[in-house]
Amino acid sequence: MKTTRTRRRRTAVLSASLVVLATALASACGSSHSTTTGAQSPENSTAVALDQLVGDWIAEHFITVGALRPVPDDLAAGIGFRGGQTMQIETGCSHASALVTFAFDSTFGTTLVLSELTLTPTGTCDDRAADVERDLLELFSHPLSWDVRDGQLKLLPTDITDSGLILRNAAPEPAAGTGTVAALLATAADHRIRMANGFDTPNVFSSVAILDTYGVATDDGMLEATAGPVSVPDDVRHAIETVLGPITVKWVADPADVPTEPTGTWDEQPLPALLTLAEPVINGGTATVVSVLRCGSGCVIGGGEAFDLGTDDSWATLGPVGPQWQS
Repeated sequence: MKTTRTRRRRTAVLSASLVVLATALASACGSSHSTTTGAQSPENSTAVALDQLVGDWIAEHFITVGALRPVPDDLAAGIGFRGGQTMQIETGCSHASALVTFAFDSTFGTTLVLSELTLTPTGTCDDRAADVERDLLELFSHPLSWDVRDGQLKLLPTDITDSGLILRNAAPEPAAGTGTVAALLATAADHRIRMANGFDTPNVFSSVAILDTYGVATDDGMLEATAGPVSVPDDVRHAIETVLGPITVKWVADPADVPTEPTGTWDEQPLPALLTLAEPVINGGTATVVSVLRCGSGCVIGGGEAFDLGTDDSWATLGPVGPQWQS
């Protein structure tokens, strides 16, 4: 028998300090949480946080020392970011709003601080909702790390273990079509690493470094391994990491960070690999992407590849186009 209790109308002001920590490294772990590299200004870190967190997130599971504990769907508990200085919280029993201040910490990355969280009950509240509200408010009293990946937001306290919350993006799932710039560059990267790599095998590389800015082609159409002025966007990075899996991806700002000499034959020790991509040129349903793969001293293969957008809204490789080079 379901028990309910009527909650007295009240407005409680809770002093909460929710610190959300963002990783500032674009590593090979595949997180879409933003994988930015290098130092950022507070303005840039705020933009990164808003870009990743904006929207509504529905609480799905509490992380416990044992199994995941599901949050009842009918409670619609979760959080929301509208792109401004306010965060909304639905506990299942109450509605809350708080002012948020974004900052950047050189150790932890982007931070989000909630101040004067105001909690207002929404009406009756059964025991299930009361339990969820209690656990949410307890979680939000701790500093939290956060990670956005594949439409999920994970919040983990940094000062305790075996606790946390998994939320899903409330936005509808995108259509199966993949006719986006991110999908195009993912297809181009996959083709260069696995097919047009000069080794006649798709399994030569177990890891690859990718320059985190678009390369700029020279007048003769070649692509140098030098950082350009335009960063590779986060959605492109995530798409590339996804399609290249299980190949490990590491985003680098400086080509000098990648070894130039192999430490053994490729079947004994994976060759060093550095991929540089140019910004795509898209003309309706066709596109061209210039890329170059460097795999050690004197090992270079690159050139333009043509791609076609199919009826299923996915990109297919047509073949080489324009200058090609290999050594």
